[in-house]
Amino acid sequence: MFYHQYRVFNSQSSQFQVICMNMGLSVCITWLFKNKEKHNRRFKHKKVEAPRAPGRFRDDYHKQKKKLDKAVDSGVRVTGFNKPGQKQELRSYEDIRKSTQLKEMKQVREEKIRGDLEIYVSASSGCFISVSTTNEWRIFVVTCILHVICRKVSQPQFPIRHHMFQRAPQSPKLGFLH
Repeated sequence: MFYHQYRVFNSQSSQFQVICMNMGLSVCITWLFKNKEKHNRRFKHKKVEAPRAPGRFRDDYHKQKKKLDKAVDSGVRVTGFNKPGQKQELRSYEDIRKSTQLKEMKQVREEKIRGDLEIYVSASSGCFISVSTTNEWRIFVVTCILHVICRKVSQPQFPIRHHMFQRAPQSPKLGFLH
């Protein structure tokens, strides 16, 4: 059983639209988050920010300088303000490769959230829907998706035609479920 969840920003109501799909049962559920600030705070408590370099003409220059010295002593990397004689450790090829892979995976994940919403319906229906999640997102898209999933027709007839819907050729690259 496959389960996917997508977060989509609804520009009309300035709220997050969540689409959950259970591919085994072909069910689509949607609901709105009324408070996007509350639900968008994941891992914020773990974020460590290095202090900025103090400006000489600021009123709290000495206070900022103390804060910066304390951060450098604790080991936080601050550009241009590391301890004298402190060197970056040499990283092996595998460490660099792993960090690059992690960055690429993170970029792909972020593109999925911000970019296109892709929904795959089972191979029996043979339908692929790509919905743009930019300013053109509307509630009727969910209705059309429900219509397609519930009926499982090979040639879906959408009640509202829109340029966001497109039929893609069936190929193994699309990852249809069997």
